[in-house]
Amino acid sequence: MKKSARPYICTFIIALCTSCSVSKFIPEDKYLLDEVRIVSETKEVKPSLFNSYIRQNPNAKWFNLVKIPMRTYCVSGVDSTKWINRFFRKIGDAPVIYDESVALKSQEEIEKAVRNMGYMGATVHLDKKTRKNKLKLAYRIHAGHPYKVRHVVYDIDDLVISDYMRQDSAQSLLAPGMLFDVNVLDAERQRITDKLLRNGYYKFNKDYVGYTADTVRGTYQEDDSFHMDYYYPYVFGTSITTNEQIDVEKHAEKESYAGVCDEVNLGVTLIFYIQNVADYLAETNRHLSKIHYGAMLAGLSTEGKILCPVVERKKNDVPAIQKNDRHNQLIAQAREGDEDAIESLTLEDMDTYALLSQRVMKEDIFSIVKSTFMPFGIESDQYTVLGEIIDCVTMENKLTHEKLYGMKLLCNNIQFDVCINEKDLLGEPAIGRRFRGNVWMQGNLCLE
Repeated sequence: MKKSARPYICTFIIALCTSCSVSKFIPEDKYLLDEVRIVSETKEVKPSLFNSYIRQNPNAKWFNLVKIPMRTYCVSGVDSTKWINRFFRKIGDAPVIYDESVALKSQEEIEKAVRNMGYMGATVHLDKKTRKNKLKLAYRIHAGHPYKVRHVVYDIDDLVISDYMRQDSAQSLLAPGMLFDVNVLDAERQRITDKLLRNGYYKFNKDYVGYTADTVRGTYQEDDSFHMDYYYPYVFGTSITTNEQIDVEKHAEKESYAGVCDEVNLGVTLIFYIQNVADYLAETNRHLSKIHYGAMLAGLSTEGKILCPVVERKKNDVPAIQKNDRHNQLIAQAREGDEDAIESLTLEDMDTYALLSQRVMKEDIFSIVKSTFMPFGIESDQYTVLGEIIDCVTMENKLTHEKLYGMKLLCNNIQFDVCINEKDLLGEPAIGRRFRGNVWMQGNLCLE
């Protein structure tokens, strides 16, 4: 037994005696990852919960004392053709060189995991300390205040499923006062899915169960009470409205952002209130591209009218389509500074104005103009729109139980959704008719 243990003892001694040989495997301007820790300022957020999110760990220590595998690797020389060097590299571990990009990815995933636990304002910072060619890294978690569920409301259209859920309410994982923990919410989705599968809904999928949190913003007071600064009504778009480049600008008076794009079909700069601002900020923090293409737009209206449709003489009028494409092409060229395109557009506008001036004397303006999209008031994201209704549904406000109309409009060759209270709408909406009203434009950026 003593004879067989000698090689291992020798290896151990050699490794300990060659500590300085590690530096030859560390490239210039790089650091050996010597230590990684996770530190949390909140005792409820235990650092051990996030060890699995660390993508790069230092070399292992034996008995928490010495990095024997790494020292064994470093016994080898730089010449990999020698069998003795290959032998030590095979039985040892190469030094772990610190990779900033991997650390940032770990930071992002830990931050996301903490937020999923209900600490929506959590941040994680990298604390790096270097000495010679070694680096010690700490992920410092600033959890902040937890967000808790105040009310739980189920929105189930199917009466049979609603009855199942009511009978099974005692088994629910959700309750007022609980942390807004995404993991618990996901477990509840799975519990509901399993319940329905056992009761004959064999094609039911967990993706059919979703949840929505009220959008609010505010600050915590010294007594840990939450003071709401502001909140706003919203409606989500159902399809992509534009694929143009969108710039993002921050509002000066509050923590909100506006999307700005030059949509060729509208002829004006389109400005809208960004709804998925949290996703945008998360992407910005990850140092991804700040240029975005595409948005799903929708408008809220507090005043509107239903107009009769304009009788079209021809369907799929090819010359008209070609003329519109040519007009859009001229606008694009004019934005690039093409003087010929600017002159052509000016002449077209003069001809259009002259034609309208003649027709408006004998015809109603809304029988001449099929659709329009114009800025309204002093707010940059409000517009007066006139467009054809290509889809229409009725909805109910879950809080006030008022009837709402959801309409998809075709306006200046772009599509967007509009939501309006039944009391604020004059007329009965239907597919083929037109809607005219003032809207507050909102939208979701199409992020990567």
